[in-house]
Amino acid sequence: MKNKKEELQKQLDEIKKQEEKELVDKHYPEFKKFEGKCFKMRNNYSLPEVPSDYWWLYKKVVKIKKEDIYFSNCKTLKVLSYYDGYSFQTDKHGRITINKNEQGYIHGLGEEITEKEFNDAWDKMIVCLEKLKGSN
Repeated sequence: MKNKKEELQKQLDEIKKQEEKELVDKHYPEFKKFEGKCFKMRNNYSLPEVPSDYWWLYKKVVKIKKEDIYFSNCKTLKVLSYYDGYSFQTDKHGRITINKNEQGYIHGLGEEITEKEFNDAWDKMIVCLEKLKGSN
């Protein structure tokens, strides 16, 4: 009986792997569409939310691989994905942060924006950096 149970478990595991592969293949094109897209989201340091304490954190999705797709552990199987990209922000104190190896969740990207809006924010940040360079 034990051998039969182990054999059935192996078959179930194989079926699960095949189902997951089919879900990845089905949903990958949907996630792939995020590549090259730009986003922004509000960021802050404070817990009591003060409107003046917020600034924009900008993100750009560079790559999504099939291996980035995963499944939620909820009762209903939800297909989700990670992404690779980069981000930048200028906080309320004027500190500039650039993360050239941003990795995150597609569902946590924030609000989609145009590439022009993203580039304008980038250029504004670069102007601030250039002013620092010229102030020596």
